[in-house]
Parts: sequence; structure tokens; C-alpha cells
Amino acid sequence: MGLATIRGIVEKMGEKLVGRAIEIFETELNKAVNKNQTVGVCRALFNMASSAPHRLLITISPKLVSILSPYLSAELQELREWSAKVFITLFQRQTEKTFVDPILDNSVLIRLK
Repeated sequence: MGLATIRGIVEKMGEKLVGRAIEIFETELNKAVNKNQTVGVCRALFNMASSAPHRLLITISPKLVSILSPYLSAELQELREWSAKVFITLFQRQTEKTFVDPILDNSVLIRLK
């Protein structure tokens, strides 16, 4: 039910509210003390990314990338999976070279090296 609510907020509310929600989730992610909290926030951010209209996605993508980049190489597999799902969603829905190349250079390729 909570994830459906997140999807509803993104689908129906404006950029200001979604931006503020992302800031709140970022704060909660930084304060998370156990796996369930961290995974829950990552799942919420995934649902936000997957339900955002294209125009909103363009706006929130840089913030999502900066929040979830460190989790691409997290110890817990579940965290890696959820953060990777967000990146995959962003890449599938925004195929512009100007979006994809900087993220690959700064996030993914650096971690692979």
C-alpha cells in the first residue's frame, strides 16, 4: 500500500512535492540503521522513477543518480539490485546520449574499474 501511495504522489503531484519527497527519502536513507530501512527507501525511489512522467523524470534523474550511485556497489545484494533497477529504469526511459553518457562515465564505469 505504501509503494502505491508513492506512485500516486509522483503521478498526480507536481515537481515541487516530488522533489521534496526525494529529499526526505535521501535523509531517511542517510539515517537508516538496518537493511530493511535502506531497502525500503531504495524501493520507494524505484517506484518514484518508474511512475514519473518523462518530463518529471528528466528533472529528478540527477538527484536519484546522486543518491543511489553509492549503492551500486553495496555489500548487500538486495541494495545493489534495487539501485540497479533505478538506473535501468532511468536508462530505458531516457535514452538521450546527453543523459546516459555522463552517468556511465561518472557512476557505473568508475565502479567497474
